[in-house]
Formats: sequence, structure tokens, C-alpha cells
Amino acid sequence: GMEGPQVLEFIRLLPKGKEIGVIMLTAERATATFASAHELGIHAYLDKPFSPFKLTEIVGGYFDRKTSK
Repeated sequence: GMEGPQVLEFIRLLPKGKEIGVIMLTAERATATFASAHELGIHAYLDKPFSPFKLTEIVGGYFDRKTSK
């Protein structure tokens, strides 16, 4: 299988892949993982365990920014 950053690389290669919002949920706390995901254009990065309220806030904020453009 692929790791999150590898999946994200694949998504970004798709014709409209740069338009897809990505929130990465991970148990990985490595700085390198965060850095590579950030370079690929993630919209948010949450470490597990995470609060469902925080996830809801991030998703809501993403859609608010998308609809205000």
C-alpha cells in the first residue's frame, strides 16, 4: 500500500488534482512527513488522536474559504 504523502503525490498528478482539498490525519509525528505533505499542498494536518470538534472546525473553515472565492 501507499503512505499518505504518496497518495497525495498521486492526487496532485491528476488533471484537477491541485483543486482537491486534502486534510491529512496521521499518527505520524515526524517533521519530515509534515514538511513533505505541506510541500504537496495539504490544507490541514491533524495528529491522532484528534478532537472531532477540531476536525469539524477545519473542514468548515476550508469550505468557507472555497465559497468566499
